Amino acid sequence: MRQFLATTSLITMITLSVSTHAKDKTHPTPKRKNPCHTLTSCADHVSHLLGHKYLFAEKLKGQVNFSKNFKLTKDNINEYFSEALHLNGYTRVKIKDGVYRILKARDIRYSPASIIEVKDYNTSSIPSLSDYFLVSLKLKHPDYPSEITRSLRPFMSRYGRIITVEHTGSIIIQDTGRNLKRIVGIIKNLDIPISDEHRERLEKIIKRRHESKMSQKCSSSNPG
Repeated sequence: MRQFLATTSLITMITLSVSTHAKDKTHPTPKRKNPCHTLTSCADHVSHLLGHKYLFAEKLKGQVNFSKNFKLTKDNINEYFSEALHLNGYTRVKIKDGVYRILKARDIRYSPASIIEVKDYNTSSIPSLSDYFLVSLKLKHPDYPSEITRSLRPFMSRYGRIITVEHTGSIIIQDTGRNLKRIVGIIKNLDIPISDEHRERLEKIIKRRHESKMSQKCSSSNPG
């Protein structure tokens, strides 16, 4: 009787062991898949969710990592993909509705970006994306617009550009949407009436700067 019970217990243990092993082997624990692990797969995923069409001259190089609690959805994937491109040195330029060109961010100056006219410093028309856009705004107090653009250059992103249109008192800026919102806010704080004392001080600074530039030009044209 004891021998029968021992044999029965042994058979039961072996059966359970084999059953558990087979279950683990045929039904592995599913792993979480990141549809945006690479930029190429992310472009395909965005195209699938939003219907976007992307053109690029060569295979996109780069990958994307995100924390475990980050969930990609149809609502946030556009913003996320824009940032992923930016982190890897790329940007998007809209060709027409739903169609975009992807290029190296350093080449953005050679590609026409969307132009946004900002009025009364209202930045709601600037997308909160890492794509590059062109913003045009007119100063309310255009006494020395070049001094404002000079002050803004340290705040520009690596491939951002800013110029002054002196005769219209306008400023044109090309930068990422996120940075443009910040820069427009800075311009708003700088666009104030100038006192006579401040005006005199600025005139002296501009005069010294001009004299220094002319002196350097004469030195370079007459070496030795």
